[in-house]
Amino acid sequence: MFLSGYIKDGSIILKPLPQDSDKVKLISYAYKESQGSVGISKIREMTSGFNLNMSRQVKKLREEE
Repeated sequence: MFLSGYIKDGSIILKPLPQDSDKVKLISYAYKESQGSVGISKIREMTSGFNLNMSRQVKKLREEE
């Protein structure tokens, strides 16, 4: 299941995407095509320098409102 989300009144709202939507089809295709190409350990290595801490990003968004 794939989710779509947005922020409303300081809360994160998540809703499932319809299974027949173009976005779900694209994500499913990308997932299937990526199988076996790069392992999770390689992804972790490649993204180790990225700032992916969601709690900090959510806090920043709330402070900006």
